[in-house]
Amino acid sequence: MNSELNDDEFEELAERLDPDRLGEQAMDLIEAHGLLTALAVGPVLPPEEAWLALVLGDAPHFDTPDDRRRLVELLHHFLAEVEFVLSDGEPVDLPFEPTLGDDPDRSDLRAWCIAFMEGHLLTEEAWFAADEETVGELLLPVAALSGMLEEREFATLDGDSALARQLAEQLPETVTDLYLHFRLPPEERTPPPPPPPGRGGGGGGKGKKPRRRR
Repeated sequence: MNSELNDDEFEELAERLDPDRLGEQAMDLIEAHGLLTALAVGPVLPPEEAWLALVLGDAPHFDTPDDRRRLVELLHHFLAEVEFVLSDGEPVDLPFEPTLGDDPDRSDLRAWCIAFMEGHLLTEEAWFAADEETVGELLLPVAALSGMLEEREFATLDGDSALARQLAEQLPETVTDLYLHFRLPPEERTPPPPPPPGRGGGGGGKGKKPRRRR
């Protein structure tokens, strides 16, 4: 079965996820990709109603029940595409420029990372169950770029910093390493990259609750 969205389906999904159409609390396409990537990576899949609530927000607007059904269908197709890419050993193609830009809180990069962390938090206990320290280190680039970490070296990340660029460049590898960590025996796993200068190990998933751009 072809697990890729075709161009028409991708455009349709982007249109259906437009917050101006669905509601201001709904995720846009970039955010949905971040969330679904976390679901594809993680050790267990949360209940559909839990992750759909994040995508759709508190009061999504649908003209008809078929509109909701079609959006959910496209989201499942999108999730299957990410899962297929990872299972095929390919890096996930991240749909944004790897920079925080002049306004980090409005950047696609931060929005994607926040949504990824929201997906992770749905089943956080399962993520950390076997090896919290390693998973925390693997999560570090995403957690830092999401803005949720309170450590001084991450709290003021901006688009011009060398650390932000370094972390952003690690994201495709981070996604792959997390996916493999939950699926390979310990002896075959790739160790996490060393932490940035001045930071000790562990706890990459800990910090403030992520807040979406709006």
